[in-house]
Amino acid sequence: VRPLLKLRGGSDLLTKTIIPTAATGLANGMFFSGLPEVLNKAKLGSLGDFNPLPMPIIFANCLGWLIYSFLKKDVYIMMSNAPGLLLAVWYVLTCVRLADGPVGKQVERTMMVTSAVHIAAAVWCAFCAADRDMMITVYGTLCNIILLAYYGAPLSTIGTVLKEKSAASIYLPTVLVNGVNGAFFSIYALAIEDWLLFTPNAIGAGLAAIQVILCFAFPA
Repeated sequence: VRPLLKLRGGSDLLTKTIIPTAATGLANGMFFSGLPEVLNKAKLGSLGDFNPLPMPIIFANCLGWLIYSFLKKDVYIMMSNAPGLLLAVWYVLTCVRLADGPVGKQVERTMMVTSAVHIAAAVWCAFCAADRDMMITVYGTLCNIILLAYYGAPLSTIGTVLKEKSAASIYLPTVLVNGVNGAFFSIYALAIEDWLLFTPNAIGAGLAAIQVILCFAFPA
């Protein structure tokens, strides 16, 4: 099958090796970026104003893409999510231990619901899916749905900036890393013709681009 994305000269090396390798490094950097903060909260013995609710979503997201990578036999997607899954498990366990009652219970509920969804998807794939392609579609779709919840944060941030006419709530370095990561994986997805991988990463890159524009439009 002819690749959808062809750049001039050495396109396969660029789009199928160099770019996804860089994206893998950026993805792991994103997951590890929360480590110092959680370590500090663990040392203090309290979460303080730290919001732990994204942690079970990160767990569900990484687990979904890890399973997707096994079905696709894609080493770049696997290496982008395996470390994140391990970190997310530790993040959740640490945050539940340190969280106040209501917050801890909400983290537990989110963890249970997302785990149940993954179990249901796995059962369906094992006993109902006609072939591997159908399994890939099911898990790719599930990963996209989970990312909609993950993208709630930047959407909320964009709304806040537009309302307050100030980009003080946007941390530009993180947004830039997220945007470049999304763009790189979008290019890789086009090169291997994987629309289930392309869609969420293109959306993520687009949201990052909007936030960068807002940083210049409404400087803090």
